[in-house]
Amino acid sequence: MQTIEQQSGAAQAEREQRIAENATLVSRQQELAGQRQEAMALAQRLSAQSHELRLQLAAIETQLKVSRTALDQLRDDRSQRASQLAKLRLISNTRSRMPG
Repeated sequence: MQTIEQQSGAAQAEREQRIAENATLVSRQQELAGQRQEAMALAQRLSAQSHELRLQLAAIETQLKVSRTALDQLRDDRSQRASQLAKLRLISNTRSRMPG
């Protein structure tokens, strides 16, 4: 049978252990709260960057469409000019072959 002094000492040791565990838990909770805040700030920055990149991509896609349209027009113009040149050469060759 334990004496009152032994029981008191054991109770005190148990109390001190709980206090130390609570302090550890509080410290860990504060550490996790800080990490959570950092993660949320990072997520917010990444979200903003993602939004900015989507805007840039939309602008690039628009410019690409405009450039493709312009390129198609240039190709059509080149084709028409080549056709006109061929006709002019044909006319020129025909006239140069005619007895004059």
